[in-house]
Amino acid sequence: MAILLALVIVPVMLVMRSVNKKKKSRANKANKLRVENFMNFTDSDSWDNIVLGLDESTKKLLWFREGTGGDAPAH
Repeated sequence: MAILLALVIVPVMLVMRSVNKKKKSRANKANKLRVENFMNFTDSDSWDNIVLGLDESTKKLLWFREGTGGDAPAH
């Protein structure tokens, strides 16, 4: 019974760890781009490999996509 439980729990934990690592990486990159572009995000969202950040005071939108074999430019 313990072996069966371990066979279920360990893969789930590894997937969760990988997802959290990717989220942290995207958040760090978004923060770096925000600082480089003198922006203060009032709203942000991310899904899959795309991150959006909105600065309402300057009316600017910053977005980037990860995982395309290189860094895509921020817009």
